[in-house]
Amino acid sequence: MNDFGENRLVRQILEVVEADLRSATAEAPVESPIERLFVMAIYGLVTYSDARFEDLLIATDWEHFERLKTGPNGSCRILLPQAQLPGWRVDFLIGFETWSPERNSFWVDAIVECNGHDFHERTKGQAARDRRRDRQAVASGLPIFRFTGSELWRDPIGCARELLVWTESRF
Repeated sequence: MNDFGENRLVRQILEVVEADLRSATAEAPVESPIERLFVMAIYGLVTYSDARFEDLLIATDWEHFERLKTGPNGSCRILLPQAQLPGWRVDFLIGFETWSPERNSFWVDAIVECNGHDFHERTKGQAARDRRRDRQAVASGLPIFRFTGSELWRDPIGCARELLVWTESRF
């Protein structure tokens, strides 16, 4: 392979992007490989695509999540891994600012679950727990996006894009 000119430039740029992607997501407090994959995919899309939002901030806890919401962050999304809600922990809570004529702007939150086969849908009890959580989220006014491990391994960018398209449609 020719390692000069455009080919070399593309390889060098890919190395820079890979280093940034790994560095920016290395400290995200996730519990599984599919959760890490999702964080990397959504960060990569927000950072390197033409998303309407300028940035993805990764919060370390609830206090940090709320501080980021009130800070001067411009047009961004905030991802809180391992968010503890009343009665259960979700894989991610994503918050983003949107606009409405009545309130000028407001924050919308949504739940993201990354469900590997080992802990979801293997038994009737696991399936019932997930459906109960879905109903709890809806009752709380929180949309929920549930991705299977297979979906994430097969198309991590597609899963992240699905969530981002929804957040952009709310703006």
